[in-house]
Amino acid sequence: MSTDVVAIILNFNNWKDSIQCLKAVWEGSFLPKFVILIDNGSQDGSFEKLCENLTTICPILELKDDNAFQNALPVSHGTTILLKSSTNLGFTGGNNLGIRLALQKLDFDYIWLLNSDCVPDKRALEELLILALSDPKIGVVGSKLLFFSKKQIIQAAGGALLYPNKGLAKLVGYGETDHGQWDKPIKLDYISGASMLIKKEALLKAGLFFEDYFLYWEDADLSIQIQRAGYQLAYAWKSMVFHKQESIFQPKLISDYYISRNTPLFLKRNFPKWLLWGSFYSCIGRFLSRIFKGLWKNAFIVLKAYRDGFGILVSKRERIGPY
Repeated sequence: MSTDVVAIILNFNNWKDSIQCLKAVWEGSFLPKFVILIDNGSQDGSFEKLCENLTTICPILELKDDNAFQNALPVSHGTTILLKSSTNLGFTGGNNLGIRLALQKLDFDYIWLLNSDCVPDKRALEELLILALSDPKIGVVGSKLLFFSKKQIIQAAGGALLYPNKGLAKLVGYGETDHGQWDKPIKLDYISGASMLIKKEALLKAGLFFEDYFLYWEDADLSIQIQRAGYQLAYAWKSMVFHKQESIFQPKLISDYYISRNTPLFLKRNFPKWLLWGSFYSCIGRFLSRIFKGLWKNAFIVLKAYRDGFGILVSKRERIGPY
């Protein structure tokens, strides 16, 4: 294949995971033209640790900020571009930083967004590309995500289904033992951002991640915008990626906060008629679920998050209006 891919990996206080992820990428059956590895305002010395350790894996170009890239050209094929952000821009802003750098300075056909706590199978990228190139209408392709610690358990078969009337999303195949039951084309509403191959042409038409999300719902939003731009989503089940993410059945405070806060934002942008009911339904459901599990702090974080989400809508009404 003569197709050029730029892989983007976002590091935040997990340099060891990022190194393992990057090593797997460069050992794949199909290699990206470049990898952009962004240290997203880490506080654990990640940038320095990455600089020290990456030279044994691949050539690296160290950039303290994206403006430094202009003076660094040309960049040789097979280079990892290590970019430092002075602040934590979230999943949305951090990935957008890498995407903008690629769009402005690099020549490529596809971007592969890959979570730093993922370890892709050797053929993961190649299988994504085979499917993406099979139909010019395909704008985004997702991998089969499996849990790293339990490699036969599915996290998501490519992505999820949306239930906007309930303000919820459901990962396809979540928690199931992989017997090949999802090894078939699936109609998905969005592709998981843990492993997401995006066509450059589709990205230019649909736009980048909506940065007000900061974290969570951004992959669903971008998938919708790409579909509205005239492209299709696809699932490459032969592309296997092992994800270290913990079970969603023991939610962290940060995930509870941003998933809940961003639900009204997502509904307003994409399904405005379900803004009130979908937000109410999901808020009550999440709140009661945490109460029944004895997660009292999480329960009240959920309520605060929905209040904050509607506060953002009020303060930025024009900006967050539906497309």
